Amino acid sequence: MRRLTREERDNCLRLLHEGKTQQEIADFYNVHQSRISRLQTRFRITGDHNYQYGAGRGNHLAIPNNQNIRTKEIEKTTKYEQLTIEILKVWQLEKVEIIPIIVFSMGLVPKSLKINLGKLNLHDKISADMQKAVVIDAVSKLTACVVSSQEDQAVNSIISKKEKINHESLKTNKQNGIISDSTAGACKRTSRRKRCR
Repeated sequence: MRRLTREERDNCLRLLHEGKTQQEIADFYNVHQSRISRLQTRFRITGDHNYQYGAGRGNHLAIPNNQNIRTKEIEKTTKYEQLTIEILKVWQLEKVEIIPIIVFSMGLVPKSLKINLGKLNLHDKISADMQKAVVIDAVSKLTACVVSSQEDQAVNSIISKKEKINHESLKTNKQNGIISDSTAGACKRTSRRKRCR
């Protein structure tokens, strides 16, 4: 499946804003509807529609698990083995060592962190600063998730209040003879269609 160019992404967002459906836009650009959905979600969350290479899962937080520490160390070491071989060849070195520095989202660190910091000639007190930075970042992401959830609830509350007011005004107008039953039904159907877009 092809990627959309910057201009096409701009046009997609404009068309979404104008009320076109994701499927209509996807058919026009000959891409899958999920690509348009991801574009819309990315723009809503980040305010940008550019592809973020290596962005991973974004602001989602995982529950830290002590059993994952050793697994993560092995994963990081094996991840850079190919790079180690390339560095040996290009710079003609005798030895290259991978030193993993891992701090989990809630500040958890492996026992080997102190040793690894020593290999890099860094004081072991720097680990406290790293833990603090990681915990602050995790808290800010968690706060952003909670705030966006509260904003969604507030918007839904406003929409339901507006629908209630519209319903009451239709009922009052109908009782006063300002509009007929068929007009009231048409108004209800129209408001439902608008809400579904």
